[in-house]
Amino acid sequence: MTTRFRLRPIACLSQVLPFIAVFACAVADARPAHAQLLRRPVAVRHARIVTMDGAVIEDGTLLIQGDRIAAVGSELKVPALAAEIDLQGATITPGLIDVYSGLGSTGSAGGGATRRAEDGFDRFDKHAIGDALRNGVTAVYISPGAGSGVCGMGAVIRLVPAGGGHGQVLSNEAALSIDLSAVPQTIARLKVLESVEKQFRDALSYRQSLKDYEEDLAEYEKKLKEQAAQKPDAGAKPDAGAKPDAAPEKSPNPSEKPAPPKPTAAAEGEKPAEAKVEPKEGEKPASPAAAGELKKPNRPPRNPSAEVVLRALDRKMPVRVRAYRSEDILNALELAEAFSFDLVIEGATEAHLVAEQVAKAEVSVILGRVDLSGVRSDDVNRRAVREQTALLGKAGVPWTVGSGGAAGAALVAFNAQLAAMDVPARTALQLVTADAARTLHAADRIGRLRPGLLADFVVWSGDPLDPASSVLSVYVGGALVYDAAAEAQKGNDK
Repeated sequence: MTTRFRLRPIACLSQVLPFIAVFACAVADARPAHAQLLRRPVAVRHARIVTMDGAVIEDGTLLIQGDRIAAVGSELKVPALAAEIDLQGATITPGLIDVYSGLGSTGSAGGGATRRAEDGFDRFDKHAIGDALRNGVTAVYISPGAGSGVCGMGAVIRLVPAGGGHGQVLSNEAALSIDLSAVPQTIARLKVLESVEKQFRDALSYRQSLKDYEEDLAEYEKKLKEQAAQKPDAGAKPDAGAKPDAAPEKSPNPSEKPAPPKPTAAAEGEKPAEAKVEPKEGEKPASPAAAGELKKPNRPPRNPSAEVVLRALDRKMPVRVRAYRSEDILNALELAEAFSFDLVIEGATEAHLVAEQVAKAEVSVILGRVDLSGVRSDDVNRRAVREQTALLGKAGVPWTVGSGGAAGAALVAFNAQLAAMDVPARTALQLVTADAARTLHAADRIGRLRPGLLADFVVWSGDPLDPASSVLSVYVGGALVYDAAAEAQKGNDK
């Protein structure tokens, strides 16, 4: 197969005028939002298109405008100025998505809830990223790094070329990442679980303190207004027609003797009315509130970690708990029930042992490496079984599969093929495209070939599920990011 680029001949001036108008508008307004208008449409023609949207088009055209898919079908009208790519019967699929990847991750242990996976992504790791593109992977989910307990926020990253590297963050708060399986000792893992519970309770206490502060502030402002309303107007002038409250005292008569003074309260053994009462020994002085003074409440200090946890508890982002052992999976289920968040189990090597509980909780599972042949039978993998996906499917547990956190992107398609062997209703390609996009809450942007979605797609020499097929080229955002022929030429030139 050869790839040919050519311009279609211009039939008449009326075909050109709309594009001239668009170009003129783009030049007049050079803001970044209009940059895509300067890119010519691209028509990828004569391809077998697997849309993952319920349709397979045997001789179809994929029309790209900017970084989006403009149209897809068998009989499309191609714009006059569009560049054409003739694939001569090759197969097009959406770009593969690794929902459980360690690609380019340089995150270290520690950091807590506020750590972001995007900060630890090495966008210049050309070897690992090149391997991913070579295997048709165009987007990955990466965790914030190693550690136990609350680790931070995961990210979804598209492998878009930019600034000499690759990487465009699609979501920097894709999930709150928690690891309950990082330590092998049972007691240590229980302590990790307790620390996670404490962070969740502290976050709820932080929210309550903010609520109390808002209520106290509202009460303070209310009383402040009441006091202001009760104060006399110091600038008001007395009414000229008002009668005096009391007649003025007469001038004293020099011939009259003054009346003897009346006895005071002190003389009768009583305390003066205006005398201050000193606190007795051991007593605290009266507070300003007790004395009738208003004191503005203090706002609680900001707690960024608690704010992140609260977003998860409010279901604004899911919680991905890495749990391999059955007891850790059950602990994660109890944690989700106690604090009511959207739980996703990651790893889940022994999920088939507690499949009924997982299904009852309506929790989805993300599996890592499916083929465990040759893997040391350690504490984590000792109960792994080949038919796990069949057992999970039988119990009604929703699941998908990724590479398992390894940088080897070749495992994405391989894992999907193995996982789908026991579940005829789901194809391997669906697992790592449409299903993966739904798992990452990104189905409105990636995972299918549909107008309006991002133009991330792979060109295969044949059926992608055929072991004899290979990746010919990869496009991310409509831009060519991998070309097998060009790579082969580079190798020959060395």
